[in-house]
Amino acid sequence: TTLFRSLSHIDLREVLAPHHGGPGIETPIFFLNDGDALGLGAIREYPKEKRLMVMGLGTGLGASFAVDGHLATTED
Repeated sequence: TTLFRSLSHIDLREVLAPHHGGPGIETPIFFLNDGDALGLGAIREYPKEKRLMVMGLGTGLGASFAVDGHLATTED
């Protein structure tokens, strides 16, 4: 099931693109979960670390893992 069923038929990239960047600037728009966003922030904050594990606690528990400056995925 979709968490935001009312948004499932909307192309959010198309909606957000005119408001992101500016005239003549095409900035890519990416969507990712909050745990991975936290992981990307940790990679930028600690660029010399070979391995990172980040956990976030809010209404749930999220986590991400990074190896050699890249988020680890289930395919890794």
